[in-house]
Amino acid sequence: MLSFTGTILSRIVKVVTLREYSHVSIALDLEFNSLYSFGRINPRNPFSGGFVKEEIDSGTYKVFKNTVCKVYSLDVTEKQYTDLKAFIDNFYKYKERYGFNVIGLFGPMINIPMNRQHKYFCSQFVGKALLKSDIYDFQKDVGLIKPIEFATIPNLKVVYEGKLQDYTKYLSSFKKD
Repeated sequence: MLSFTGTILSRIVKVVTLREYSHVSIALDLEFNSLYSFGRINPRNPFSGGFVKEEIDSGTYKVFKNTVCKVYSLDVTEKQYTDLKAFIDNFYKYKERYGFNVIGLFGPMINIPMNRQHKYFCSQFVGKALLKSDIYDFQKDVGLIKPIEFATIPNLKVVYEGKLQDYTKYLSSFKKD
């Protein structure tokens, strides 16, 4: 899922990248029971970042109700799914050790990866998750991946685009069709 919350950091990323979306998350299901990324741990504190299990109706997305998003789906093999789930589960199990790679955000702008041990920004984490599970390789250091680049992955299917708070309602009608 690509998104734009309207936070100060997301607005800066949007201006620098000249792209509509400034954040990327990865989910293991369309219902977003398992939606993960690197972002704010405390939605009201921009300096509290790390590995987060995101939820549409709580946390950052509850505070920033006007979040817009574009949701994609991608078919993967059972092995890829199992590997991806194991990769994410490992981050979740040790989430306290991970922090937000603020310095790393500058890497894609100057084309120099600024990777730091146990520190990630959203697209760096999602890129590594896809790489480690053999789903997709951007053919560059994960510290150089921008959120919008995820929209270029072959065979992605657009599921939804609009306000994140309307996604659940949309998904209910989508599943009935």
